[in-house]
Amino acid sequence: MQELTTDLANQRAERQAKLDLELERQLASASEAFLRSQAVRYARYMQTLEVLRAAHRNDPEVQKALEQFKREAKKPSTLATDPTEDTVVP
Repeated sequence: MQELTTDLANQRAERQAKLDLELERQLASASEAFLRSQAVRYARYMQTLEVLRAAHRNDPEVQKALEQFKREAKKPSTLATDPTEDTVVP
């Protein structure tokens, strides 16, 4: 009886491991497909903004309305040192 219980536990563990691998593959595939689609959508979005900006480059009202779609420039991150820290001089 003990051997059958062990066999059952092993079978369930193997089935769960196989299921986990399959789910991980499906998730990776779905994520990849989403990211590809997202890149296409973003490219279309940027293209549309460029066309609108070019078509209305002499219309300050439209240009002002389109400013809300500009990405904020991010400053490059630098490793800031804490001025209160003691520096060890060799």
